Amino acid sequence: EPLLSDEMLEDIHSIGLKHVHMDHKVFGMVTSNIRFRERELLARYLRAMSERIGRPVSDNKPIIDGALLDGSRINIIFSDDVSMLGPSFTIRKFAEETIS
Repeated sequence: EPLLSDEMLEDIHSIGLKHVHMDHKVFGMVTSNIRFRERELLARYLRAMSERIGRPVSDNKPIIDGALLDGSRINIIFSDDVSMLGPSFTIRKFAEETIS
């Protein structure tokens, strides 16, 4: 949740059990110290996120695209059949102010 509320982050993503990466408006691409140490924890997180957007992920429906309540776009890849490195997610946040 703290990452989702950080206005300086434009993109948050993770592939498998690797560290979470973020695209920061000032510092560019940053590797965090956050990571999922167990596959089941990552799977639980991804299920919860998919249910939050009303599109439950499963082995039968392993790829989900949707929007969070704040308008951020989320992509979830759940199955090892689709991603050889394991479940992954990307959240693309959008600035509340438009730049003209």
